[in-house]
Amino acid sequence: MIVDTSHDVILGQHFFAKHDIMVDCNRQRLLFPETWTPRSDWWNNIPMDEAGKLLASPEFQKDVEKREKMMDLEDRRRRDG
Repeated sequence: MIVDTSHDVILGQHFFAKHDIMVDCNRQRLLFPETWTPRSDWWNNIPMDEAGKLLASPEFQKDVEKREKMMDLEDRRRRDG
């Protein structure tokens, strides 16, 4: 499993076994022991009204639109043969 943090981390079978964490691939989730309580400093809460502000950069939006247009053109090219 690759974790998206400020530092790239790959967690594997030994880490999960050591910390008694079960991987539920069917439901794409991790099952932690009931005795385990996460520390509040391990995550950032981003209120939904602020989440949209993160992507509000005009340069970012322009890049998104450019990439979407390129993907649409490539899809059309492949579909038309």
